[in-house]
Formats: sequence, C-alpha cells, structure tokens
Amino acid sequence: TSATTDMETLSGLRVMDTVAQMKEIYAGFTIEFVVDPEAGLVFELRSQRGGELLLWGPVESQNDDARVTGIYSPDSCNRDLGE
Repeated sequence: TSATTDMETLSGLRVMDTVAQMKEIYAGFTIEFVVDPEAGLVFELRSQRGGELLLWGPVESQNDDARVTGIYSPDSCNRDLGE
C-alpha cells in the first residue's frame, strides 16, 4: 500500500535516489553495473567483488546524477513490524 518511493533499504537507499547517493550509502561495498537481458542496465551490490549478491536494481545510467529506479533483494526481506 506504500508508494514505491516510500520504501527504503535498512541502510537508507530509496527508489529515485541518485547513483551518487547509493555510492555514498554503500561506500564499503562493491557496486557493479551490468546489463540484464530483461531489466536493462542494473546495479549489483555485493559485500566484496565476487561475493554474494545483496541488492540489485535498474538504474538510468552509471552517472552520479542518474536515478535508481528499482531496488530488489535476492532474498525476501523479513522484518518485525510490530504487528
């Protein structure tokens, strides 16, 4: 029921943040840009080069002012919402 831009990662990345913001938030991680056959250009966030995929999502480009247009996790995020 939330707008996509209201959702954020535990570290604070939101859809429509810039690539520069993503790089700042995840400065200690490896971010690679690859072309996915279905999604187009995407970022892949890993703890280290060749490590486990933590997050991924489409981006407008690799430029710092480009926007992150989606954020996905290979594992579903389970969080206690107090319900």
